[in-house]
Amino acid sequence: MNFEAIEIRKLTFKKNVLGGFRQLDVNDFLRNVADDYETYDERIRRLVEEKDRLDTELSKQQSGQTVFTTKLENEKNELLRKIQQLEQEKKQLALQKEPLERFQELQIEYEDLNKMKRIAQKTLQAAEKQPTDC
Repeated sequence: MNFEAIEIRKLTFKKNVLGGFRQLDVNDFLRNVADDYETYDERIRRLVEEKDRLDTELSKQQSGQTVFTTKLENEKNELLRKIQQLEQEKKQLALQKEPLERFQELQIEYEDLNKMKRIAQKTLQAAEKQPTDC
């Protein structure tokens, strides 16, 4: 049976003609029981309020965590996309580097050939200027 504190306080007992419990003792007992009920009711009320507050706080934190997790996932995906893009650009640069290196090699060979040509022309000119002994 569940009693309310007020019900226990208002409870009365019939008097026994042949004796029975003393009215004062019964009233003291009932007052103590009612006080305990009030104390427990108040504790339960505070605990329920605290539970509700904690549930609300937990819900907010879980919601915030979900938002944070989503944000991190989005940032991670964006970084992965940028990495893939940079890898593709690196491959393109590598493909462009090979012809550039070959061009630079050919340019050096061309410059070397021009130097050799100038040397050959100077040698030829110097040989033409020398008198022939015939």
